[in-house]
Amino acid sequence: MTSNADHQPNGGEKACAPIAAPEQRDLLFRPDPLRPVRLLKWGVRLVVFTLILALGPLHNFSLSDSAWDVAGFWITGSFIGMVGIEFAFYHMFRLAKRGAYPSLLATELGAVRDFNTACTTAVDSCATLLNGEAGSLFWLASEEGLASRLAQASRGWTEETIGPDHELIVEAAATNRVAMGALSLRTTRRRDGWLACIPLVSLNRTVGVLALARSRPSSDLRDGSLLAAIGVAVGAALYSLHYEMELEEMARRDELTHLFNRRYLFQALRKELDDARGLRRPLSVVVLDVDGMKLINDTYGHAVGDLVLAKLGNLLVKSVRAEDVAARVGGDEFAILMPDTDEKQARAGAARIEEALEQQVISLPQSKNLDVHVSFGVAGYPWSAKDPAQIMHCADIEMYDRKAQRKGSRPAASITSAHA
Repeated sequence: MTSNADHQPNGGEKACAPIAAPEQRDLLFRPDPLRPVRLLKWGVRLVVFTLILALGPLHNFSLSDSAWDVAGFWITGSFIGMVGIEFAFYHMFRLAKRGAYPSLLATELGAVRDFNTACTTAVDSCATLLNGEAGSLFWLASEEGLASRLAQASRGWTEETIGPDHELIVEAAATNRVAMGALSLRTTRRRDGWLACIPLVSLNRTVGVLALARSRPSSDLRDGSLLAAIGVAVGAALYSLHYEMELEEMARRDELTHLFNRRYLFQALRKELDDARGLRRPLSVVVLDVDGMKLINDTYGHAVGDLVLAKLGNLLVKSVRAEDVAARVGGDEFAILMPDTDEKQARAGAARIEEALEQQVISLPQSKNLDVHVSFGVAGYPWSAKDPAQIMHCADIEMYDRKAQRKGSRPAASITSAHA
């Protein structure tokens, strides 16, 4: 049995015409994890073949054999030694990979702080180590199964080259939590390809599937133990990063409206204010407050009050630009941070939001609708203040002045018939 594991990182066969031809990436960490085994193999080769060459003349002198006998001894001994070394180190490489590859992948992924980047790194690294020609990582959005899976990253993976048959194999790997190595599939081009599906496991549940495709199978993609070890290492690293990002997102979001919270708003305001000073560009903050929110809660209940806040939050998400930051500051008060926006533009934007809110339909029981109004204030850099707290204070003062001017001129909230 022969093996070229000492020539290729994956120890598999030489790649034939690839399914896709992405560039191979260098692994982040060196040296090669299998280098000690390769050095040991070369050392054993040197010792064995040196002994065989040395024993030939010794055998000839002691037994007075002919040169043909010595040559036969060399050929036979070299063949037996080569086969024995290759057979032993083939299995040694397999055992070394099961320990080295998961450790290397965990180290690589541990150096990445962004989840999407980590998914791409996982696909690229596994394809490099296992000689995959195309790959894709499917992350399960929930525990309900593949109906909610999301393809987070891919490399050379297209429906045209892989074909539709891979869906059933990926689903089986996720459901059964078994690494399915180098299974044959039929592509849309009507040629055979090979697919290995690695379930990514963390905390005793499947969190995703990593699929690697080749035009021919390789020894590594058929090693179920190796694939299972890689699945645990990659799954644990990705799940930990995903969970950490979810916690960070929860820490900066308001639970009811899903807008950013006060803490994140002030962090963004300080950063944007520093940029505005350095680039000499304007910055605006719009503060909005629901008129008569206490009356709404007392009259219609807190459930209706929460519905009003959620509606306003949803409206702000649809109304602001991608670079703006919409946040719930507290209670019924909201704020919008508008970088590179002057006072005139900010007031026009606030007026549009106020008008859009008045057109919102908040349905109540018994076919009734609730009409809600807001008051807003605008402040910014450099015309109002040059400090984050002062800018927010100026916007609050203007908002409360506007609320006081409107008090009594219109109802804070009114009910109309849904059939009106």
